[in-house]
Amino acid sequence: MTESVQWGELPTDARAPRTGRGGRGQSLRAEAEALTSRPHAWARVATRDDDKKARSLAMQIQTGKLAPFTDGKFEAAVSGNDVWARYIGPQ
Repeated sequence: MTESVQWGELPTDARAPRTGRGGRGQSLRAEAEALTSRPHAWARVATRDDDKKARSLAMQIQTGKLAPFTDGKFEAAVSGNDVWARYIGPQ
């Protein structure tokens, strides 16, 4: 299921994900494409059931573990259960 992208300022309580192992599960192709269209702009790309799942997804985005986020460099952060990300540029 694709979630809509919400553009905005990164919340002040957002934090970078911890590094570690992560799965390749979720397809966020539309969100990744939207991020690449506006480099360096933060957007809320997903909301998860709890902050642990949000941190896991953010780490997978930032480390390129998910297929839609393998082309280029992305940053990701978490605010509550929301996952925020931005496209930085080519690797």
